[in-house]
Amino acid sequence: MVHVSGGYGEEPRPGLRYLGQNSPNPFRAMTTIRYALPDARWVTLSIYDVRGALVRRLISGTVSAGAHQVMWDGRDGRGREVASGIYFYHLEAGEQSETKRMVLVR
Repeated sequence: MVHVSGGYGEEPRPGLRYLGQNSPNPFRAMTTIRYALPDARWVTLSIYDVRGALVRRLISGTVSAGAHQVMWDGRDGRGREVASGIYFYHLEAGEQSETKRMVLVR
């Protein structure tokens, strides 16, 4: 997992939090999740399988305002490659949350 701030052209507006569709989707080895925050907030970004089981927590902590991106390498919390299939990424930022779907094809 790599966390990079800024630079993809989607700037947050006051009161708006943005969660983009991962890219590429479907993906084979690595995908990028983009999001933006209007102010510094506690953020949790997690990956879940279709049964709702936690696969990996990518972020858990305070994140600064602005545009950010996180790369997921298709591995679980123990570093093992996960199987092909549908996964969900869930962003919680303050009292707001959003979930999106992605497809991993090995």
